[in-house]
Amino acid sequence: MYNDEVLGLFKIAAPERTQDFDSIWARFRPQFEKVADRPGFVLETTSWFIRSTDRTTLTIWLLGYALWQEMYCWASFIFELARHRKEFVLADFESLEGQQEEYAKADALYLAALHFMNSDTLDMKLWPVGVPRPGEIFQASKEEQLVNDLVHHTVAFFYLHELRHFILANESGQPLEPIQEELECDRWASEHLLGRTDDYRPQPAQPGQDATVVKSKRAMGVALGAAVMAHIQELGLWETTNNHPSVAQRFIELSKTLSLGTEDHYWNVACTFALASLRRKKGLPTRVSFSDLRNLLSKLLEAR
Repeated sequence: MYNDEVLGLFKIAAPERTQDFDSIWARFRPQFEKVADRPGFVLETTSWFIRSTDRTTLTIWLLGYALWQEMYCWASFIFELARHRKEFVLADFESLEGQQEEYAKADALYLAALHFMNSDTLDMKLWPVGVPRPGEIFQASKEEQLVNDLVHHTVAFFYLHELRHFILANESGQPLEPIQEELECDRWASEHLLGRTDDYRPQPAQPGQDATVVKSKRAMGVALGAAVMAHIQELGLWETTNNHPSVAQRFIELSKTLSLGTEDHYWNVACTFALASLRRKKGLPTRVSFSDLRNLLSKLLEAR
């Protein structure tokens, strides 16, 4: 039953929350349904059900992999800028040897992911060559297994977000305005993944997974979720609709809640996701002065 699969995903993503998830299931009896395949990114919630398709989960994986690949375009460069307290200059970055080729690789993978998502039927023959399928991940490289872990947290974040919509639809009380509800669902999903990482107890097979490392990795998964949203939608990073806040606003609000030091790897990775999203929307800044990578992320998301 798909409900059991989703509950299992939540318990793997945040095992310290197991009792909380069991209580939610007992009280609200959420109905997660895998529906017949159709083109596009299908994830919809009513007071009766939360529906998605296999294609939706696979698209998150593909876009997550594409964004991780694009991370290599930026990560070392901005890390060195922060270390030497230099400003970000786009022209300097884009003149680096091999940079345009790295862009081209990331773009090819992104377009392949969109082609897979929007094809008339779910055809695994369209799966990009060289990208491990989720079922093959344990035979893949350790780095690809890391991407798989991040994507699992991203999927959990998406589903927790929808679960909050479901709960709000089934609770009595004053309804929230649509944009307020979206931000509340982001907050609730993030808090359930990150809020009690101090209670996390690593398994014997996972040495070194202390609370700080766990929180950092889960936060990367949440940031990846915001970047996936930015890549799926047709709008830019800052445009809002009547029912949804901008992706930049989501990203800013999520980052405000993180108690991670400025040297944490999260800020470097989150900056690369933001830069990838800005590049996709043709909104890269030409020059940014910043004090550290957390400050850089803030300036990237607040730029217009």
